[in-house]
Amino acid sequence: EVSAIESRVSTAEQKITDSAIVNTVRSSTAYISDLDNKANQSDLDTATSKITTLEQTSENFKISIDNYESGKLEGAYYNFTGESAIFKGAGFVILDNNYTSVLQGDTEGNLSITGDFIAYRNAQKAIEMTNNSIFMYDWEGTTRQTPVGTFFSARRGNDIRRPGISLGHETGAYMALVYQDPNNPNNYKSYIDFDIEDITKDPNFAPIRFHEPMIFYQNPIIRYGLTFWGDSQYRPVIFGSSTTLAFKCHQFEFSGIQGDKKILDFDSYTGAINSWYNHICRVNLQVRGDFKTFGAKNAIHQTKNYGDRAINSYEMAEYYSGDLGTGKLGEDGLCYIVIDDIFGETINTNVNYHVIYGKYGAGDIYTTEKHPYYFVVKGEPGLKFSWELKAKRDGYEYDRLEVSLDLDKEEEVGIGYLVEDEKEERKNKELKEILNSEMTFDLADYVLGGEKVENIN
Repeated sequence: EVSAIESRVSTAEQKITDSAIVNTVRSSTAYISDLDNKANQSDLDTATSKITTLEQTSENFKISIDNYESGKLEGAYYNFTGESAIFKGAGFVILDNNYTSVLQGDTEGNLSITGDFIAYRNAQKAIEMTNNSIFMYDWEGTTRQTPVGTFFSARRGNDIRRPGISLGHETGAYMALVYQDPNNPNNYKSYIDFDIEDITKDPNFAPIRFHEPMIFYQNPIIRYGLTFWGDSQYRPVIFGSSTTLAFKCHQFEFSGIQGDKKILDFDSYTGAINSWYNHICRVNLQVRGDFKTFGAKNAIHQTKNYGDRAINSYEMAEYYSGDLGTGKLGEDGLCYIVIDDIFGETINTNVNYHVIYGKYGAGDIYTTEKHPYYFVVKGEPGLKFSWELKAKRDGYEYDRLEVSLDLDKEEEVGIGYLVEDEKEERKNKELKEILNSEMTFDLADYVLGGEKVENIN
């Protein structure tokens, strides 16, 4: 019996160890039944993955929603401090009474709004965004309530095929494109002003004013013209069309780039165009008025052996034109020379003209009669000769060594000069009428045996 007792005591001691007690408890029916009514590991994981806390103090109210991941609590919170609402790790949505979103933001900083947006400065409107427009206001202490500028999307002529954007100023305001002054960061200078109402009171008023130089990398198209600044009575203007370029100005000049040397200038007071360089005309040059020169007037002739040579002109005190020819005196010692019809229309033979002869033999020769359409030569019968006729150019019969007008001295175009010129022109006209009446005759009267015209040799 003693040995049996010892065996039972040994067995009991083995069951009293820590592990034996735990195993006994866990394998009991009561323990297992009790655990079924408790949370398992999955329930515990779920319970600890989302933890919501509410914290309220006298200064703020904070809601935190955290996720438990990798042994850390991470998530979002909403903190209302009384002065601001701070949202971390979450966006927000504001709904209207119909549960429609009117304002929302996300954690990326994106914000969308259905209504208007207004920014204030100095307790006044500064910027307003509404519909398709952004309005800018004068917020620096003004009493103006209306915008000063607008930026909006638009369609030209309300045409769906012509969409675009527009930037403009409102009535009573101007618009400018500006840049920061490199010497004064607080100041901005203007590239361009748009100021149709002259709000800026610029002394050089124009609806659009450029304050800096421009470069066009493509050809600009000017529809009407370019007007340059100056006295409104004398402002230079350049007009252009599809075929014509015209200048309207009081004075203009063309200058070279190097040394700013003057090439050509014009003065509307005197009507003078001054050229300061040699010019080459590659085609014909035609002058419709008077042509005067202080230098030589030459024809350039290309010689065979001596290059280009200048041929000098024969200058006279009056406007004479000449023609040359040859003839031979008849058996009666007479020769009738008919003046060329075409040449006759460039001269006036109703005033005195001159005939000079060159003889090709012995004997005398002279002009016995002069008429508007022919002249008669008399001398040694059979004598050959050459003749040169010099007659006044038609329209310039009474001009002789005129005073040349100096176009550099505009005072010479005074009223006194014009009056004297008019008197002289009237005297010349009267003289011309007298001479024409005295020298007009019918050639048929002479040729057909009529009254013989008096010689004027």
